[in-house]
Amino acid sequence: MKRLTAALAAVAIVAAIAVPSAAASSIAYVANDGNVHLVAPDGSRDLPLTTNATPDAKYRSPSQLDDGRVMAVGKSNGTSSFAFFFARDGQMLESRLLPSSGSGGFAPYGEAQASPDGGVIAYDYRHFDCGVFPCQGNQRVGFVAGPGQTNPCLINCHVGYVAPRWVPGTPYAAMVGQSFNAVYVQNGGASPVGWFTYEGEVRVFGLDLRANKIVTSVGEGDTEYMVLEQMTGAPPAVPQSQCSVSMPDGARPRLSPDGSMVAWSAPEGVMVSPTPAQSGGIGTLCQLTPKLIAAGGSEPEWGVADLPAAPGNGSDDKGKGKGGAEGAKLTNVVTPKLAKALGNGFGVGFRCAGPCKVTATATVAKAVARRYGLGNAVTKVGAGKKTLKAAGAASVKIAFTAKAKGKLAGAASVPLKVTLAITDPGGGKRKLSKTVTLKR
Repeated sequence: MKRLTAALAAVAIVAAIAVPSAAASSIAYVANDGNVHLVAPDGSRDLPLTTNATPDAKYRSPSQLDDGRVMAVGKSNGTSSFAFFFARDGQMLESRLLPSSGSGGFAPYGEAQASPDGGVIAYDYRHFDCGVFPCQGNQRVGFVAGPGQTNPCLINCHVGYVAPRWVPGTPYAAMVGQSFNAVYVQNGGASPVGWFTYEGEVRVFGLDLRANKIVTSVGEGDTEYMVLEQMTGAPPAVPQSQCSVSMPDGARPRLSPDGSMVAWSAPEGVMVSPTPAQSGGIGTLCQLTPKLIAAGGSEPEWGVADLPAAPGNGSDDKGKGKGGAEGAKLTNVVTPKLAKALGNGFGVGFRCAGPCKVTATATVAKAVARRYGLGNAVTKVGAGKKTLKAAGAASVKIAFTAKAKGKLAGAASVPLKVTLAITDPGGGKRKLSKTVTLKR
């Protein structure tokens, strides 16, 4: 690899454009509270799929099946975790153990993905065994095909690999070597074969494959990058690099089913952009036009199935003209450390079904106000405003008052009630609230 393009700042300042709502597609993601949501590619609709996540038991690594089912990894049981399958109405359909091996191993190590038909789950796990001397440890990729399987190698397993991803149209998975220096792929043999790598001191963290396109997450020095590749034939034919761009740490980019869009995780939440059609090579800056569609969200995963119809509405024909307050939702509250929130504020994600204005307030209860010398009643300690000119998702920033900053600076934790007052051009009004706690 001759050169990667460091242009995260450029990505941040590119003007966002309208993102096409690709027909019959959706994005699963993990919300700030650890639950799995489904969101439209343009952010116009968001549906929570699960509601039972806790701070100590958050879902992770969601994937979507072609028939609309969603798989997500849930709370671990000892050294192993479970993969749960959900219908699009949130009903839990089945669970499968993701077993590890050795004494002290655990699963998954980083990634899990269900095959498009849901028949097999590919995942990585940590093998660690101090029952032998010296202790043995490495990363491995295993596969499970149904409930009750306790051997990660019953179908197949590969020693020394991480981050498996299914290759579309094949029964094979691609994966990254545990030294993070190259991408490998199954091809029917006993072991994966080398597929492609990058020159220099470039680490490969993960990849995604859709519609003859590949997106990789790599690192060079202290910077993480997204690289877009065009396949030149069936793996292991070496792909052709198109462009690269720096990304936030842990961006974990994912391609839409037709390869026309890309989604990734950012500090603000889930971002999407049309996939650039550039072909200048890895030193070419990827021209992205980011749009926030899920404030506070992470780990986006595309699917071919559309969102379920909204309750009481047989179509998804929302957000045209007036009526933005009707059906508005408070999605996520980003809760940084207390000191950071006092200095820079914190974000509250929301969605409107049309044009809307949002006034956000943060208040403390009477007992909290008295304790910190803020007053003798429920007291407003912060506020913010945001306007949306069309249906979509956004985040409103709540900034603390000068008095609250001073009085709360020494607190260990502060419980807040966050309220959004939403109005629209048609006179519609809606109030949404949520209680959160900011901790030192």
